[in-house]
Amino acid sequence: MGNNFWFAKSSFNKEHQKKSPIQIPYHIKISLQEYYEDFDTWLIPDFSDKCPICGGIDCATFLGYYIRTAICPLTGFSVPDLPILRYLCHDKGNVRVCDHITFSLLPNELVPFRQLSLDFMVRAIWFKVSRHLSFTRAMDVIENELNCLGDVADFINISTMMSW
Repeated sequence: MGNNFWFAKSSFNKEHQKKSPIQIPYHIKISLQEYYEDFDTWLIPDFSDKCPICGGIDCATFLGYYIRTAICPLTGFSVPDLPILRYLCHDKGNVRVCDHITFSLLPNELVPFRQLSLDFMVRAIWFKVSRHLSFTRAMDVIENELNCLGDVADFINISTMMSW
């Protein structure tokens, strides 16, 4: 990401939030790598027509971003600081979808609370299931056939795969 990054990290007070911010899947139409490299030139979605939380017009306000780790072993993409856009709902709508007051736009290639890409997780499980492999054997196959980052044991293990 460029040094002239104009987004500010959010310092929103989480005491006002009953839960962690809701993460809305966001179709970015490009790869995670392109999203990461071009983030400082992105146009920020404004949601002026409809807030995803309450449905209000001109309700959601851009707060900034937070960073998270993102890993795609299929492409070799791995960063510790992928920015995720955050917004605040001012509750101007008639219906409240949830008790959250903030939301973030999570690129649809990612899964909440997971570092690995959705595509990698789905393919890894598909290999295990379609080939009728044990978890141990599946780990070997995943490392040999799906992984462009090196030793798969560095970022997944059998218990991680079982949780998927």
